[in-house]
Amino acid sequence: MASLSQRFRSWCDHKLKNGVYEVQGAAIVCGRGRRPEQRLQISDIRSWQIYPEMGCDLVIIDMLQGDERRWIDTYDDLIGILRTVAPDKEAHG
Repeated sequence: MASLSQRFRSWCDHKLKNGVYEVQGAAIVCGRGRRPEQRLQISDIRSWQIYPEMGCDLVIIDMLQGDERRWIDTYDDLIGILRTVAPDKEAHG
C-alpha cells in the first residue's frame, strides 16, 4: 500500500497536471500541453513501445513525421491511453 506521502504526491501531481497525461479531442496531452512537445495528435503515431525503468516506465513514441517522443509514465496513465487509442501500434521486443 502506498504511504501517505506517496498518495499526497500523486494527488498533487494529478491536480496540478505534473507528469500526467490525458486525451483532449484527437490529441494526447502531457501536463497542461501548452508547448508543442507536450501534445501529439493520435493520428500521427506510427508506433510506441514501453521500456520499464525503476519506479516508472519510459514510453517511446515514433511519429509518422520521423521524430520520436520520449515520455516518462509515472502513473501508467499514458500506457492506458495508448492501449485505448492506438492498441495496434504497440511494438513489442
